Amino acid sequence: IIGERAFAGNENIDCVVLPETVREIRNEAFCDCTSMQKINLPAGIMHMGAAAFENCVKLLRIELPDIRKIEQSVFNRCHKLSEVKLPEGLEEIGDLAFYQCLSLRVIDFPVSLKSIGKLAFYKTQSIKEIVLPEHIQMAGSNVFTLSGVEKATVCCELKDSGCDIFSQCRRLKVLTFEEGVTHIPDKIAFNSSNLKHVNLPDSLISIGKNAFEGTIFLNNRELPVVNRIFLDGRRMEGDVVIPDHITGIAGGAFYGNDKITSVALPENLKNIGARAFCGCTGLKEVTMPPGITEIKEGTFAYCGL
Repeated sequence: IIGERAFAGNENIDCVVLPETVREIRNEAFCDCTSMQKINLPAGIMHMGAAAFENCVKLLRIELPDIRKIEQSVFNRCHKLSEVKLPEGLEEIGDLAFYQCLSLRVIDFPVSLKSIGKLAFYKTQSIKEIVLPEHIQMAGSNVFTLSGVEKATVCCELKDSGCDIFSQCRRLKVLTFEEGVTHIPDKIAFNSSNLKHVNLPDSLISIGKNAFEGTIFLNNRELPVVNRIFLDGRRMEGDVVIPDHITGIAGGAFYGNDKITSVALPENLKNIGARAFCGCTGLKEVTMPPGITEIKEGTFAYCGL
């Protein structure tokens, strides 16, 4: 066992060779070893504690042993870390695990991965492409915010995930959701200003609030509709009639629009996203279809109804 804070703050270490008998590295064991460039992690290690290598700003590369979880902040602010090999069998990446790893170029997620914590890859500016494998069940808020991602593919269902997963990724140009995805989380690409191509599956049922706000994809659309889902009605006025073929209204679609007075919802409508009509103070009348199955929280909050 390498004990808690065993080498923390030691600025004289540049290379560490651990014996094969090591099974555990505890919390902050090598935290703030600002000169360390290299460490071997024996295959027998079963657990690495939170912030074990936090702020090892010169650490260059890591091959992880067969662990099931990367704890919170393990490689937080390892600015020079450019190569990480994740093990097959890894199931969880904790909050802030690779926060501000500015040099990290490639990250290949194993198919076993089930969850990624909030801010886990925040500001990883050198990453170019991300594929989220199909078994991921949860991604925290701001996982890749302000990263260098140019192309992202989502193969998993993210219904219980946080918001802003790819927000403010200024280099993001292509975002693909594979067949089988039914829901897109809130603000997933919020203010990713250069996002132009979004590929959506036929399986898509609902879109969270402000999912594509501030993107070329949304701003350049003549009609604010994708896959029978109405995206944005914040510029509409007066009496609004939603087209018959629409089956869903995205979260926040009419948020804060005080100029609409009535809304006629179509017969085929099945769901309305969170806060879709929130703050529509001029809204006095809504015609609801009988077949609607889901109305999310705050849909008509602070309206004139």
